[in-house]
Amino acid sequence: MGALDIITPDARWLLQFAGKPVQYTGSGSTQTLIAFVSGVSTEELVGAAGQSDLKAVIDAAAFAAAFPSRPKPQRFDRLATMGASYTVEQISGRPNMDDPVFFFLRLRGGSQ
Repeated sequence: MGALDIITPDARWLLQFAGKPVQYTGSGSTQTLIAFVSGVSTEELVGAAGQSDLKAVIDAAAFAAAFPSRPKPQRFDRLATMGASYTVEQISGRPNMDDPVFFFLRLRGGSQ
């Protein structure tokens, strides 16, 4: 058992505590997930990232339970929060291995 295995339950609890419900739409299905959504810092504005981009953290196990037909989020899925809908632009697992604990999403948009 490694350090990641030891801290995973606490990290998932923290996401549940600090996150808020969002509507995630992918493959024609919409599900409610808990996500922590925040702005992108100046240091993260590289490549095609725009200043209106957001980032979101979701639990990989909760995503798999909500969308059992696909293992991870996909580009162009939608996440609705704060009265706006955002497009998923980039996805990375944390840790970025075969079995991530969280998915970090870069979101773009904000249209209704």
